[in-house]
Amino acid sequence: MDAEDAHSSAIFIFLGAAILLTLVSWTERREPNLKHIPTFGQPGYILSYFDAFTFTISGLSKLQRGCDKYRPRIFKVATLSRWLVIVTGPQHVEELRKATEEELSVVEPTTGHFYAAIPKYTNQSIRYMTQHVENLIPDLSDELIHVLHYAIPFTPAGESAAWKGLDAVEFVTLITTSTINRMTVGVLFTREMDYAFRSAALARKVFVDTPSIISSLLPDIFKSFFRALSPVQARRRIMKTMLVRYIKAKKNIHDRGDSHEPNGETMLSWMLTNEQFKTMSNEEIASSILDFSVTSFQRISIVRPPRTHSPIATSLNIFSKDFANALYYLAASPKHAVPMRREIEGVIKREWWSKDAINRMRKVDSFLKESMRMGNASSLSVIRKTLKPFTFLDGTCLPTGTVLAVATPPQHLDANLQSSPDEFDGFRFSRLHEQEHGSERMLGGGGGMRYQLVATSPDFLAWGYGRHACPARFMAAMVLKTIFIHLVLKYDVRFEDGVRPEDRPAGLRDLPNPNVKILIRPRPL
Repeated sequence: MDAEDAHSSAIFIFLGAAILLTLVSWTERREPNLKHIPTFGQPGYILSYFDAFTFTISGLSKLQRGCDKYRPRIFKVATLSRWLVIVTGPQHVEELRKATEEELSVVEPTTGHFYAAIPKYTNQSIRYMTQHVENLIPDLSDELIHVLHYAIPFTPAGESAAWKGLDAVEFVTLITTSTINRMTVGVLFTREMDYAFRSAALARKVFVDTPSIISSLLPDIFKSFFRALSPVQARRRIMKTMLVRYIKAKKNIHDRGDSHEPNGETMLSWMLTNEQFKTMSNEEIASSILDFSVTSFQRISIVRPPRTHSPIATSLNIFSKDFANALYYLAASPKHAVPMRREIEGVIKREWWSKDAINRMRKVDSFLKESMRMGNASSLSVIRKTLKPFTFLDGTCLPTGTVLAVATPPQHLDANLQSSPDEFDGFRFSRLHEQEHGSERMLGGGGGMRYQLVATSPDFLAWGYGRHACPARFMAAMVLKTIFIHLVLKYDVRFEDGVRPEDRPAGLRDLPNPNVKILIRPRPL
């Protein structure tokens, strides 16, 4: 009897192995033939699954080592869903930019195994808010004064200000959520304490969370169920219910024509007065606002899914990390504050607060761009899928259906593209601008665009590159600069030991260390 059981078990093991090998072989045949592309890791298809699993855990490190080994050649890495071709070197990146829509698609990689949620009305919302960003500056300034005073009260006149230790992530999420809420729903609801608290809690959860390895291993059919049970989705549902009630009240006020209601240039006020949104239900408007709060500042980059977070995760994640990186670098190098403060005060004295005035602050712009270069909130950029065989000038041919991307951190840290690329140099780009154009030319005027925060190039891919670069970058950059200017102008910031804490590796990203405190004190009025 035991012999029969052993024989039956052996048969089942053999059949299972045969079925598994058949499935793997079938999957391999369905994928583009990339055997001619060098592999960083195990070249065999079956063994590549072990590499794919480690890529989920330490993908950024593998990308860096792969680029160090193969640059400027093209190579591939294994992910849990497919081979991913990594493009290196400025020449190859430039060829991606010049490729036609018939050759490379930017849309297809956002479906299937790769994910970048783009809500239905996001493009219209981004376009409107970008066009009216100048009108937002007074409201954003008012909100920043309010929230900064709440977090760090000013010292009474005649008393010396004391340093106050703050949880860095709590401070970052408080500032970013208050700013985004002010843009989307206006002053009254932004300062509704329950909504403000839940917004900040959601942002903090997204900031410190990392993509779930378990969810990435699940079949697609189970991912929606897994996502629906996530804490982020639970928080989102509560916020949506609160927002629906507020929208109903706003509609009633709007229908009555109450001119005493504070309105301002917000996304909600625009949606309530624009004909194209008349057919939308309150629930749909609320969902659009929540989605905009996330994707409006999203630098479209497609990473193996934080799909458990849904759309709500990505942009609070990225925008908060951009501000966090700038804050951390400022706290680690407070010497940069004095020149920036001098520049800010000089511009404001001449022009007061305006879009053009902020664009003249070259040192602020440079500091933020350098922070984004060094502290990458996303690791893959210029993600494309071949619609037909695509051949680079060096003869490398990629078959139809190949997904390819540029690894952002290795490109930003390439010594062939930057001098001392591993060192943070806050005024790197303002200095380059002055060397080419002199100190008098306005940032953004003529050739000065090259070194501007919103400019894209083969050596700066934080926003993507080419015609499909992030459309929200102009608005995001203006909001980020407005926040940073208020902080630099009115507060001193530092780490207790003067050193930026090591970032925390998280798969395809390095996150600003969430377990640190920063010291802040108000400057004399």
